[in-house]
Amino acid sequence: MTETFMENMVTFKSDLVENIKKGNESYLALLDAADVWIERN
Repeated sequence: MTETFMENMVTFKSDLVENIKKGNESYLALLDAADVWIERN
């Protein structure tokens, strides 16, 4: 998440890397679930 935005500088909260990692894991899990659904149907 964005912490601050001043003029041309954006500062992100310290948990940015962890949030991106969790987002990637969720996205890949969704793709896996879609593949399983397609195989079954």
